[in-house]
Amino acid sequence: MRRKLVFFTVFIEFLICFISLNCFSQNLSVLKISANFQNTPLASVLENLEQNYPLKFYYQSSWLEGVFINEFFSQSPLNQVLEKILKPAELSYISPYPSMIILVKSQISIQKDTSETLNTHKGKAVIVIDDPSAEKSDRLTVSGYVKDGQSGESLVGATVFIPELNQAGTTNAFGFYSLSVAPGQYTLRVNYVAYQEESYTILLKSSGTLDVELFDAVKTLEEVTVTGEAEDQNVSGVLMGINRLTINTIEKIPPFAGEVDVIKSLVLLPGVKTIGENSSGFFVRGGSADQNLILQDEGLIFNPNHLFGFFSTYNPDIVKDVTLYKGSIPAQYGGRLSSVLDVKLKEGNSKKIVGQGGIGLITSRLSLEGPLIKEKSTFVIAGRISYNDWILKLLNNIELRRSSAFFYDANFKLVHRLNENNKISLSAYTSQDNFKLASDTSYSWKNLNVAIQWNRIFSKKLFSNFTYVFGLYDSDISSFQGAGSFKLNSGINYHKIEADFGYFGWEKHQLDFGFSSIYYQLRPGERNPTGSDSGVQEVKFQNQLGLESGLYIGDEIKLNDRITMMIGLRYSLFHQFGADSVFVYQDGAPKSRFTIQDTLFYNSGQVVQYYGGLEPRFSFQYRINSSSSFRIGYNRTLQYLHQISNTAVATPVDIWQISNRYLKPQQSDQYAIGFFKNFKDNGYEASAELYYKTAKNIPDYKEGSELLLNPVLEADLLAGIGKAYGLELQLKKNFGRWRGWVSYTYSRSLRKVAGDFSEETINRGKFYPAYFDKPHDLTIVSNYNIIKRVSFNMNFTYSTGRPVTAPSSQYVLGNVVVPNYSERNQYRIPDYHRLDISLRIEKTPRKATKIKSSLIIAVYNLYNRENAFSVFFRPNKYNIPQAYQLSIVGRAIFTISYNFEF
Repeated sequence: MRRKLVFFTVFIEFLICFISLNCFSQNLSVLKISANFQNTPLASVLENLEQNYPLKFYYQSSWLEGVFINEFFSQSPLNQVLEKILKPAELSYISPYPSMIILVKSQISIQKDTSETLNTHKGKAVIVIDDPSAEKSDRLTVSGYVKDGQSGESLVGATVFIPELNQAGTTNAFGFYSLSVAPGQYTLRVNYVAYQEESYTILLKSSGTLDVELFDAVKTLEEVTVTGEAEDQNVSGVLMGINRLTINTIEKIPPFAGEVDVIKSLVLLPGVKTIGENSSGFFVRGGSADQNLILQDEGLIFNPNHLFGFFSTYNPDIVKDVTLYKGSIPAQYGGRLSSVLDVKLKEGNSKKIVGQGGIGLITSRLSLEGPLIKEKSTFVIAGRISYNDWILKLLNNIELRRSSAFFYDANFKLVHRLNENNKISLSAYTSQDNFKLASDTSYSWKNLNVAIQWNRIFSKKLFSNFTYVFGLYDSDISSFQGAGSFKLNSGINYHKIEADFGYFGWEKHQLDFGFSSIYYQLRPGERNPTGSDSGVQEVKFQNQLGLESGLYIGDEIKLNDRITMMIGLRYSLFHQFGADSVFVYQDGAPKSRFTIQDTLFYNSGQVVQYYGGLEPRFSFQYRINSSSSFRIGYNRTLQYLHQISNTAVATPVDIWQISNRYLKPQQSDQYAIGFFKNFKDNGYEASAELYYKTAKNIPDYKEGSELLLNPVLEADLLAGIGKAYGLELQLKKNFGRWRGWVSYTYSRSLRKVAGDFSEETINRGKFYPAYFDKPHDLTIVSNYNIIKRVSFNMNFTYSTGRPVTAPSSQYVLGNVVVPNYSERNQYRIPDYHRLDISLRIEKTPRKATKIKSSLIIAVYNLYNRENAFSVFFRPNKYNIPQAYQLSIVGRAIFTISYNFEF
């Protein structure tokens, strides 16, 4: 169906079909065809009909290969033409709308309600799946892909439901679904957020394939009222603490600098925090920023930000699906303690070439996608570039006002469908950031990921995906200050392979299993002098090599209509390899460079240290009734890679370390319980979740330690324990002109370091707040449709100020005033709050150009709040330490951007 058809037309068409059992043949007999096809490929015949008549065909290209047509038509009814040209290919068709022709295999046929045994709906056709070559069984499987009908993109998390059996499934990360049922006739309902629901009557006589295409809901003011059965994933899902955002939801959030942002959307969710104004990283349920596994099409992202957090690394124009796991983490994910952010990118429009982009005051972007071979190969290419210097002039900090900044990123993806059961893809991502301070110190960092994926359907019951990724993260710091000029480089290279399988062969079980392995090569630091006048000494550390592997199995078990469980088990293993040298420290004394007694040397490839452990995962859901449910969950996670920093905010200076003899893997256990309730036909969603988390082997640092280029780094690191707990509340409205949510989180994140010596103990061995501990967090997000194509968006955030260590007293030593600092993180900076607004104006697309455009006018920090990013101390004229507040964005920032699609 072309998008020009309005809802009223669709309704009338269905009404006609309901009244007349012969609607399919009658509608197709009205259109008369005149054409001459002599030895013409069937694909070319269909293209010719699309060009000359108001028709749109949907099919798989492989069905038409090797089929040639020799027919002459003169004012022949369309239904007769279709019968003749499709017969050589053994194809039939479905035509739910006058302009839509869906080609189907011969084993899928159309029947009318002429038999008393078929209980069809008011004359709607029955899709009969009867493959003579399929093995007959008392359990049959219907499977396929759910796709966007306009672009051909697979839809992740779409619901496929059979009401007669109260049996449902969801599409996986690649849009694939599979249901196992007894032979018989059923209703199959398929729905997805912001798409029109599709409903089919199917008569299953054998296992078979049924691909489904969904179309955008008609965008009228009347359409925003919920009618019929709404989504109830908030209640029906078995996993705890999972948030899935579509790009349509993200676009409704007021953007910073006119560009919607994945990361900034996440920090508006309950349980997700940021350390301050546009800072790098995010913090989930009491975990640090490095405890989040951040993925982009299975590639690892070590720094998810541009310009120190002002922008996300994700280009919004090519993002398809964003899923954040913060509670129940599926067994397939490992390597991080707190959360998994899994971002899937578009595969490319398989129907036609389309593009979109935006021009803003700070960044511009452009993407292009389309078919290389129609219905067989697709491509996506996208780029983004910044010109930020002017906005730095508006900031309060003098150093930032005199600085310059620049970044770009680019994505490329190529997808090729070999046949119905095999699909391969090649994708690449690269980005570069450059930031130069007024003091002549420059920072730069870059990401690179190249991934190859192979999706294979072994059978109707077994789905698989194989992945290989090569990636690197590289950071540089350069100083050009005469004798002190230097260049410091560090980074990570990695190779990742994984195989994931999904088995759908049982009625009450959905089994996932597989393995993964990541080989890391860490470059902890290399410093070189720059220029002939530099007196800086060259320093180079040995590369660190490690192999992290995991084997997992997970089973979603539907015991009955009320009880569903998810049981998972992951076993992870880590090996550190040489060449390496390991210091041996004196027993009975704190580790330092002065207590080194010996050095152990390991050859290249020799195992230096290894760790391993089981990571059980469990979720339980009890469906109280159709609108409410209760869930509990438990996770154990292990982390073998650590980000080492003694600053509150992640920067390019931070280094990564693998687990070794002294730096043991971090381990966390999380317990969660939740209640979920929907109101008014799922128009309102309410949730309350409680969690409690413990952790051990959490890296911390000694007072006054130097972590950069430290040859005895382990002597300045401490291993602590942690605990975190919290309550997350959310109320969400899904219908009407006004939509949005309100969320409140109360949470604490505490740490404790109690070593054998006073030098290895913090705060006398008592618990103290982590630097990202912010007990109270309130978020309000709203979207109001003023009139058609004009919407007003607003978000308000409030949070407790983060902890800091501050001077509590002072003493005089000679003529020098020495501040005496408090225990770690015993004070807090002022509370944070901010209001952002935006106005989105969508222009009516012109029929001639088919260009859709929108204008976004946004104000960030509307009421000029000078939020404290940090507090620092320096002596005043009386030599008394005086507190000073650092604000990054201390005024309202107005931006305007123009976005377009073609």
